[in-house]
Amino acid sequence: MNKRNSTYGWIFIVEGSGHFPMDMLRYDSCFPTDEGETYCMRHYNSKKAQITLKTHQRWITDKRWESFNWKIIKASPLTKAGYPKDIDWKS
Repeated sequence: MNKRNSTYGWIFIVEGSGHFPMDMLRYDSCFPTDEGETYCMRHYNSKKAQITLKTHQRWITDKRWESFNWKIIKASPLTKAGYPKDIDWKS
């Protein structure tokens, strides 16, 4: 999937273990989708975790995430209203 051509942004899941790269929130101008995701970022430093994030940028820097040993495992472009274009995205 091309993660660089969305007009309205992205919702995406990153997976990794160890320290969550907090600076990536600034770098990709993204934020956790709810407080449960925020808790995971702060408290699962040694276990593998999946964090759902959202950005209104037109791109996601997948290679930079990988440089921190976190990988984007799913990404969906957002509609103008801010919803994922995939209807069953979280099934």
